[in-house]
Amino acid sequence: MARTITQLGTLALALCLGPANAVAPLIPVEDFSRGPAVAGAHLSPQGDRIAMLQTVDGRSAIVLTDGLGKNARLRYRDPERSIGNVTWSGSGRWLYFFQDKGGDEGFHLFALDPLTGDPPKDMTPFKGVTAELIRSPAASDAVLVSLNQRNPSYPDAYRVDLASGKLTELVRNPDRFVDFFAGNDGRIAAASAIESDGALTLHRPAGSEWEEIYRAPPTERMKVLTVDPQTGRLIIRTNRGREKEEFSSLDLDTQATLPLVAHPCGRFDAEDVVIGAGTILGGSCFEEAATLWSQDGIFGNAIDQARESVGNDAGLWWESASRDLSSIVFFTNKGDDPGRFLIWRQGQGIEELATARPWLNPKYLTPTRAIWMEARDGLPLLVYVTRPAGAGKAGPAVIAIHGGPWARDFGGFESETQLLANRGYTVVQVNFRGSTGLGKKTFDAGVGQFGRKMSDDIDDVASALGKAGEIDPKRICLLGGSYGGYATLMGLARGTVVYRCGINYAGPADLATLIGAFPQSWKPYLPRSWYRFVGDPSDPDQKRNMDERSPINLAHRISAPLLIFQGLNDPRVRKEQSDTIVCSMRSRGVEVDYLLATNEGHSFANEETRLAVNLSMEEFLARHLGGRAQTDVKPGTRAAREHLLANGRSQLLCSQDSN
Repeated sequence: MARTITQLGTLALALCLGPANAVAPLIPVEDFSRGPAVAGAHLSPQGDRIAMLQTVDGRSAIVLTDGLGKNARLRYRDPERSIGNVTWSGSGRWLYFFQDKGGDEGFHLFALDPLTGDPPKDMTPFKGVTAELIRSPAASDAVLVSLNQRNPSYPDAYRVDLASGKLTELVRNPDRFVDFFAGNDGRIAAASAIESDGALTLHRPAGSEWEEIYRAPPTERMKVLTVDPQTGRLIIRTNRGREKEEFSSLDLDTQATLPLVAHPCGRFDAEDVVIGAGTILGGSCFEEAATLWSQDGIFGNAIDQARESVGNDAGLWWESASRDLSSIVFFTNKGDDPGRFLIWRQGQGIEELATARPWLNPKYLTPTRAIWMEARDGLPLLVYVTRPAGAGKAGPAVIAIHGGPWARDFGGFESETQLLANRGYTVVQVNFRGSTGLGKKTFDAGVGQFGRKMSDDIDDVASALGKAGEIDPKRICLLGGSYGGYATLMGLARGTVVYRCGINYAGPADLATLIGAFPQSWKPYLPRSWYRFVGDPSDPDQKRNMDERSPINLAHRISAPLLIFQGLNDPRVRKEQSDTIVCSMRSRGVEVDYLLATNEGHSFANEETRLAVNLSMEEFLARHLGGRAQTDVKPGTRAAREHLLANGRSQLLCSQDSN
């Protein structure tokens, strides 16, 4: 249960955060860098087999088991890159997954035959084309995907037969739709567009034309979740006329919207729905931890038994289910529990299917707890704090800033957080304004506030925790990736709070350049997202405003040491952005370490990259915050780090303006 303090409160946070335990032994950095033993468990429709994502020799691979998770057999491992997803076709005859190349986010659809030893087949072997799933129809050997082969900005809808590889065009995009939605029958039921004013519109096919059936202005948060397999209605999540996003059902014929279920998510926004057995079973919410709700008796019974097994403070996710709901797989974790997959079987109850990270002993991990704080203007901020075992007050701290920024932290297990806590740092995660899941007021408060009030929120939490004696205000480091990297750079450049150091994962330094460099497939979305929140660089006044909030123009103010990670294949934040910051700092003699991964993109998927990142991070923080660092590092771990440092040295490009 979260406690509450205000920004200026003097309540001792130790009362909220719990008593200190004995100092934990130093857990090897390699143990925090390994991929999960099991990262996914997907039941076949018949319930007789499970496709698992398991780490094999440093890569997440597809492993087949029987319906109880036994008799494992490696089915496919990509030696170059981990596989992040796998799903059964509606018939249960095929497996399919989406994979890019080196993190370039150009995802292709691959089909894998579970009955043979044949390698997977690329179903969309088109250079420069991205495939995205629309739906996997029930009892079918086909999947529906969108492909931007004809027009990079506006994809067409296709049916892909996984057995033959045949592609059948279902809908030719009139060059305005960004997403398609299909029912279980495999027919396209609706499409969405982003208008020039930022409105999101929904359309249904009407003969050879399209009829608009719903319009969400930029101020309305709305997302289509699925097509109801029973009624054919669109299931949407919207905050129209209310503070919280709730589940609604949209009739395609009458255009009427009805509540799908009484709002089950309390003070938080709704998240997603769960479909199984040809109907909507329930859904999920991210409250202070992940939760599930049910409107189906069997599913509800399974949730109740799973919750009884894991306790009320653990996060609980739906993972997969058999077609007849005789077997359901859940996943659970919490801050100090790396996670487990549970299988519920009708008439037999819950048992453990697999452990995500069996080599990490929860005894030596530390809990993550939620606290509600206030920003300087009174906006409630949900903050998660993870204190090191045995820590007294006023120790060094790392403020970990989430990416997005249209996302949120929710207090589950994070390997990075536990590594930092094990090294002696209090980890603080702030759901600043603009974060999702916390209601309209919190989200809309972020409009136009990149580098301003969004950063003020982080400063306010740092100051409040420092004044309360819970962290040492002179030993705070900022850390973040993507938007979190941008906020780290801005936090160091603004100087409103003196931070000791910063760690930046692919954070954009120039907002106008960032938006201009987005892939073509992103362009249609910009009026509803980046233009609204940050600005349109084609407008001179907005461009000037963006320049004022771009770290590239404030780099001369950064005097704190910085650690930067960058993926060479990043399609969002290009390498030039990180190069510019590195060059500016080195020209002024300010300490900066630069690690470049030539086989990664915006996020790092491979184990050797995580090893390099984690080793660099712990040694950097030990130098500047005084925490613990491992001395007996394996040669392979150090070599991985040196390889990325060498890339950063050899491929750094500095312009005259950087010097």
